[in-house]
Amino acid sequence: MSNVREYIGIVDSGVGGLDILVNLATNIKNENFFYIGDNLHVPYGEKTKEQLVTYGTKLAQYLERKGAKMIVVACNTLSLNAIDEMRDAVNIPVYGIARPTIKGFLNHKLDNVLVLATKATINSNRYVDFLHELGPNVKVYQQEAPKLVEYIEGNKFELIDAAIVEYVDPYKDKIDAIILGCTHYPIVQANFERLYPSLLIINSRKQMVQLVNEKLDFHDIRNKEKIEQKIIVQATKSLAELKNASEHFFDYEQVETYEGGLNNE
Repeated sequence: MSNVREYIGIVDSGVGGLDILVNLATNIKNENFFYIGDNLHVPYGEKTKEQLVTYGTKLAQYLERKGAKMIVVACNTLSLNAIDEMRDAVNIPVYGIARPTIKGFLNHKLDNVLVLATKATINSNRYVDFLHELGPNVKVYQQEAPKLVEYIEGNKFELIDAAIVEYVDPYKDKIDAIILGCTHYPIVQANFERLYPSLLIINSRKQMVQLVNEKLDFHDIRNKEKIEQKIIVQATKSLAELKNASEHFFDYEQVETYEGGLNNE
């Protein structure tokens, strides 16, 4: 295990968390980041809780071995199904994405919301529980949106609009906002905003920057000396597939990249 804790670790099932990485690295420039996209097991939304716990704990342990000082679970499915087990598996702080996202929605004081998410997230019902815990009068609708992850990971962006309309149109007259309850979805947020300009679209970007800044100070693990930012991106299966699905929004030029399973050290 590394004795040097130099990275903020970020985990996701594929390319979705790269959107979170971009925003964290842009807004917290004096920290290094180590991102793992577990595209060996994507999509997470179709997996059982037991599988998600296995994947999540292995990812967390790997990042700890590699020198992470904090882990951001940039995946709603893992955040809602495996975060307690991930925390128990390591000796560094682990924070999920769901609660900050919900707080971001509640700041707007709206009453009717559609949560778009994966099957595993919907089945957990944790978004509804958290929303009613923090905003008991909110009317919550939920909709699985598996095609969005499939099309984003497969670089089939020409199919995105039709999928969004399929999932959102049945609710459009009942809601004020949409929570993008999967970190893949903000990659196509512009499509949502173009198709439904009257609805507020909630993503996790701003809330996660705020959370990470707060927790760096809370745990007193913020870099005190000026550094040149280092970013590592690892795909557990195919780096080419990860790049193919993300090069239109993520710049790999100054990034170290690796490919392979978590036991290949």
